[in-house]
This record gives sequence, structure tokens and C-alpha cells, in this order.
Amino acid sequence: MSQRQVLEWRADGWKNGERYFSPGLVVMMLKSADQNVTLNGYKAVVARTSKGAYSLATNDGSALGPALYDELVGPAIAQIRPERRQQWSMNRNRVHTHRLTTGLPEGEVVMLLTRTKGVYTGDIAPVLANGTLQIRSSSPA
Repeated sequence: MSQRQVLEWRADGWKNGERYFSPGLVVMMLKSADQNVTLNGYKAVVARTSKGAYSLATNDGSALGPALYDELVGPAIAQIRPERRQQWSMNRNRVHTHRLTTGLPEGEVVMLLTRTKGVYTGDIAPVLANGTLQIRSSSPA
């Protein structure tokens, strides 16, 4: 018989009369229950765990990716460089464009992590139909 795990989290607030959880918090809740969480997509995001797939989307149809992936920059850096977990920035001075090609399918997401003077910054962009993408970043290289 398998044990059922129950997690309780307080909502971040209320929006239009409904409880609201930030998308990053939802992913972190899933990660608390299952260490193997994979995210796919930019507009509507699917979070996959060993227990199932969960569709994350906004009520108004706008892209969820920017809000979700911005919240996950810090945890992503902590996974790659645990000793740098507190040294990251949400720099919005994105004046440099990086053009990249990937084998990922259209609609997937690429996160570009850059480091300037020991501080990491994460920027994201969706993959286009031809496998190309343009990421705007504060880092020139």
C-alpha cells in the first residue's frame, strides 16, 4: 500500500475572487513531493513528475512562461552552482540580443544563464518553428 503525501501551502493572495499561487510556488510544491520535475512549454506549461502531468496556464490565455521561468532563475542557479545560490539578479536591462539555434521543438523554452562579476542572471525565450530563438539579455556575451 502506498502512502499518500499531503502538502499544505498558503495562497499568495486573491485575484478576481479566487485564491492565487505564483507559478514558481506551484512548481516548488511539486518538487517537494517529487524530485523529478520536468517543465515543457512557454505559453501553457506542463509540469511532469513521476506521478503525472500537470497543466499550468493562465485564466486569460496569456503566456505563463515569463512569470514562471523568471521565478525559477534562482533555483536553477542553485542546482548548477549551489555555492552561488544567493548571487543572482533579475536584471531587466536587456539590451543585448543573442540569436541561438537548438534542436528543441517549437514552443519549448531556453534559459540563458550569464555571469558578470560573480552575479548570475537568467533570461528566457521560446523556441520558434525553425529551432531558432532570440534571447534578450543584459549580458553582451
